[in-house]
Amino acid sequence: MAAIQAVIFALCHHRTDHSKWSLRWNARLIVTVSGGIFYSTSFLLNMKVTRRRGPLFVSVFNPLALVMAAILGSILLGEKWRLGRYSMLGAALVVFGYYMVFWGKSKETDTIAETLVQPKSYHQPELVAVAVK
Repeated sequence: MAAIQAVIFALCHHRTDHSKWSLRWNARLIVTVSGGIFYSTSFLLNMKVTRRRGPLFVSVFNPLALVMAAILGSILLGEKWRLGRYSMLGAALVVFGYYMVFWGKSKETDTIAETLVQPKSYHQPELVAVAVK
């Protein structure tokens, strides 16, 4: 759908300028291709994590995309970080929130495991084979 919208937009705004339609090896093409690759990879990774660990982990780690964008922006684009007291407080709250989610998930897993384990005093009925002629 995005490709269709982009074509319609380009037809409306750049109908006569054919140089805008040609692909050249420049920064725009590199950014577009790498963005598509990173987005597709993150989508596949999210699907794999959801299948293995459940949807909680995917939703918990979505805010890490902002952290990764800040780190990559600093490395690749030379953006400056501001380490004020409020941003440090926010970072501490994010780390504490991750810890609380994982602590709660481990308690939930332990509770489920305890309910699934049968006590030793539980007597399981024996299976009797019956032969029919």
